[in-house]
Amino acid sequence: MKTSYPNKNQLYKSHKLFTIKPLIIILKIILLFQVYNSYAVYFKLSDYNSGGRIVSLDINGDFVYTAKYDGLLEIINISDPEQPQLVGSIQISDYSPGVAGRIIVADTMAFILCQTDIHMVNIANPSTPVYAGSLDFSRASDIIISNNLAYIAGYYEFHILDISNIQSPQLLGSLYGQLDGICLKDTLIYGVHSSSPNNLRIINITEPQNPVLLSNFDLPIYSHADIAFSDFHVYIVNSRHFWSINVDDPANPVMIDTLIVEDHTNKIYIQDNKAIINHGRSGIKVIDISDPSNLTALGYYDTPGFSEQLVVSDNIAYVADSYSGLQIIDITDNDIPYLVSSFQTISWARGMDVHDDFLYLADGYAGLDVVDISNVFDPILTGTYFNGIGSSDNVSILKSNLCFSRDYMKSELLFIDITIPYNPIILHQVDLTTTFPTEPTAIFQTDSHVFVGDENTLRIYDVADFSNPVMIATYTTPAPITDVIVANNKAYISIRENGIEIINLKNINSPQFLSSYSTPGNAEKITLQSDILIVADGESGFQILDVSNPASPFLLESIKPHDNSNIKVKPLIVNNKMVIIDNEWNEIFTYNISDFNNIQLLSSLRLNAEIYRLIYHSELFLCSIYYYGMIMLENSAILSVNENKNYNDDRNDFNIYPNPFKFRTTISYNLKERSFVNIEIFNQSGMKIKSLINEIKDAGVNNVTWDGTDGNKKEVASGFYIVNIRYQKKNEKRKIVLMR
Repeated sequence: MKTSYPNKNQLYKSHKLFTIKPLIIILKIILLFQVYNSYAVYFKLSDYNSGGRIVSLDINGDFVYTAKYDGLLEIINISDPEQPQLVGSIQISDYSPGVAGRIIVADTMAFILCQTDIHMVNIANPSTPVYAGSLDFSRASDIIISNNLAYIAGYYEFHILDISNIQSPQLLGSLYGQLDGICLKDTLIYGVHSSSPNNLRIINITEPQNPVLLSNFDLPIYSHADIAFSDFHVYIVNSRHFWSINVDDPANPVMIDTLIVEDHTNKIYIQDNKAIINHGRSGIKVIDISDPSNLTALGYYDTPGFSEQLVVSDNIAYVADSYSGLQIIDITDNDIPYLVSSFQTISWARGMDVHDDFLYLADGYAGLDVVDISNVFDPILTGTYFNGIGSSDNVSILKSNLCFSRDYMKSELLFIDITIPYNPIILHQVDLTTTFPTEPTAIFQTDSHVFVGDENTLRIYDVADFSNPVMIATYTTPAPITDVIVANNKAYISIRENGIEIINLKNINSPQFLSSYSTPGNAEKITLQSDILIVADGESGFQILDVSNPASPFLLESIKPHDNSNIKVKPLIVNNKMVIIDNEWNEIFTYNISDFNNIQLLSSLRLNAEIYRLIYHSELFLCSIYYYGMIMLENSAILSVNENKNYNDDRNDFNIYPNPFKFRTTISYNLKERSFVNIEIFNQSGMKIKSLINEIKDAGVNNVTWDGTDGNKKEVASGFYIVNIRYQKKNEKRKIVLMR
């Protein structure tokens, strides 16, 4: 997945995907090029969660109406999207969970679809919703209310009801056949369902008493689907596919284009020329449908939970995010000035480490990716190795020795020689499987030993001969190990709900308990800086512990960036600055830690996705972002003392849009007074490609376009370029990406 960053000409050399079927390989490679063409950046504005699983929502005016799995309807005021406020709620007492628990709001009535009935709630006064009865239609999956008529997509039949008297609705007509999602345009209903054949159904409802099926259209749909209409096209989303179909002639629909979107997807919303779809475990995806024959992924936002339903209003997406509650996302297209490059994995980007100019990345079920990053603008995959057993996670490198863990069929620890990066060699394999496969959760190497956290056991290996590791000791912890650091004959271990333990390794063959500290949250990852232990403590933020006396650690400070932060990634220390990741907000925070008694926030940066691992290498930040691969970010974007809290802020003085671009981009600049302006394009080597403006311009907003050609009007190659603008005693540079 789970795609908003450009990926330049990845070269696939010596792929050693030993056991994955060729068809799956081909599909994944297609995904790399179809899915990863997206590059807009979106930002979380706020959230609201009163507990429980939210499965559906709808919007009406300044209110979002959410339906929970247990039948609780909540009404949230979003007149200020950054400060959502609960204003009313009602529990439907005889509610039984439905196919999707879908809620549809029309005027002063909310309709909640469940397993046995369609419940109705009067919302004329949002602060005091009143139950208004039910409609006896079981397993309805969608409903449209228009002109006192209700169009119901049922499990067995499509129904049309007269609801002018809501207390006594009248069934007007029905049509046999299952429908999952429906949309209405004039006198036509467009419906889609998940059982083949005839997935797309177009129904004439000119006479509500006699709906007429005009046409069927087959699609490879095998799970719940949704449909929307825009400009004589219907757009259908199902599981991993997004289709555009021309319905100018309703009797003869024509397939126009298909986009593979990956992950579990079954809800769609259209606004302007964008289709926004829920994206299962990885939030939402935004697709450009301005040209239905050339569907293009614009970007994504990875919500903290499972995206089940969404609505969009004024470029703000409201997401029913299961147990993470209501998520409010700004989906205005933004550029990405801090992005250097990206790399799309075949499976899931997880643990990673760097040696020399090569990145070794755990690629989920694919195995271990070896990526040449000598040219940071163009990371190149040189090979994928060791996939045969299952998903991979941990990668730890010391010198040319790499430890790599994987699980699924069985849990294994691999000792690998990477002296030749293009030819990594397994020197030794350790089977860690006991009663069930559990992947090692932490690996730490020293010159003479490897420490492996495996569930509740710390295993210590003597690696004097790395090709023949010998387990010399074990240590049992009271809870599963999540991280381990070894320094000065001490091992510091994070153990989830039990906080941290410190053990004495003076006698390496007999590790002894030294002390413990119970953190308020779940200790996920740890970093040691001199005598300071920094704990990523989940929903309790991060804890700063003084361990100068390892027998008696004590708390120096506890910091939580947001009220509902979730800190799970290992904190990173760079030049007296601490970088932490807030996985609830997809936000990077930087703190000055030159004095641990006076920690100061320096900057923050919001991204699209949940970061899984963070590495600092060659003055760049490398982030593995699970569904979407790896990205490299400029260090200035993170280490700057400026408050970068929201890159969504308008840049009124100097804007470039779109960026990246395919055919042309517009450079906009705002002059406070009549001034001389010089705008030039340079390539990565600093060579001038073209001069766009070199003259006096009037005050106000001015625009100039670049069509991707040089001074001789010849097209330049795809890649990174620099826009240099000089005006009003300013000299600014901005990175721009051309994607042919």
